[in-house]
Amino acid sequence: MWLCKKVIFEHDPKWEDFLKDVYPVPAKLNIPDWYKSLKHTPEYKTIKGCIPFLDSLTAGYILKIPQDLYINHNVINKETNKMDSFFKPALDYDYSVLSNKFNINLNGSDRADIHSPSQLGSECPYHKKNKDLPFYKILNPFVIKTPPGYSTLFVLSLNYIDVKFDII
Repeated sequence: MWLCKKVIFEHDPKWEDFLKDVYPVPAKLNIPDWYKSLKHTPEYKTIKGCIPFLDSLTAGYILKIPQDLYINHNVINKETNKMDSFFKPALDYDYSVLSNKFNINLNGSDRADIHSPSQLGSECPYHKKNKDLPFYKILNPFVIKTPPGYSTLFVLSLNYIDVKFDII
């Protein structure tokens, strides 16, 4: 017998209109078109016949963010003339005002939330890969609740090739 364990994504109801288009959805609703179009038969085998690969495409939920972000990594900061990273909302609107006033977790127009390189320690492989620059947090506006005994694992979508950054 299967027990249905439900993951709950909570937010303040006053944000319903703002968040309705970015509500987390099961990954199984985001299977890529290239995979869907594959033909698999006993005579012509493709990766579509590999159940573990399908499992990797359908596991978990896709978390979207309610704002476009500009991410510039490994660029010269004109003020300091040193290598730096920048991370800010694409729209010219101060989301931090919304975050503070209405208690919603959004990236603001000022410097984004970060983990400094020192928080990972000098021996961490991400430290070197990130060229000693800060690790930016993409803030999630939802409170995620799992059943007792379950935990949440944040990873990039599995088996998607368009990877521009890592999640730590």
